[in-house]
Amino acid sequence: MTETDIKLPYLVQRVEVRHKPHEAKTGVDRYFLFVYMGSSEFEWGALPSALQDMRSSRPLDGPKEIKAFGHTVWYVGTEEFYNTADAFFCDQLQPRNLRRGRLKERSGLYEAYGLDDWSTSNAIGWWAIDAPAPWCLFKSKECAELWLKGLEAKDE
Repeated sequence: MTETDIKLPYLVQRVEVRHKPHEAKTGVDRYFLFVYMGSSEFEWGALPSALQDMRSSRPLDGPKEIKAFGHTVWYVGTEEFYNTADAFFCDQLQPRNLRRGRLKERSGLYEAYGLDDWSTSNAIGWWAIDAPAPWCLFKSKECAELWLKGLEAKDE
């Protein structure tokens, strides 16, 4: 299978890390914030559904390193979608006019890696919520480990 045969995700949730854990919350919500990206994710339950799917997709790989164009990201997901995540990362590091994938909302990944000097992004993670088995990418191994830790708590 070539990289162009891989189906890239359409719904990718930008993830930001909290400055300190929110003690009143459990699971991934304790450590992370989700940028509002539209009604399907927030009002139609796509995020809770993807979280449930991710928790039931065992075993999860991660944190597993992906490198492209001198940049590194950390993968959390099933082994089956590692190549998809790798292709997504490579695609999103390209200037917009060269990207193969089309997203519902911009990922901010290009900006988060400092490849665009006019825009900034606070995103430290990208969660593919429309994948058959949802997966995440994180800028740091520590954030990927926090995500795995958050997945263990099921009270969200």
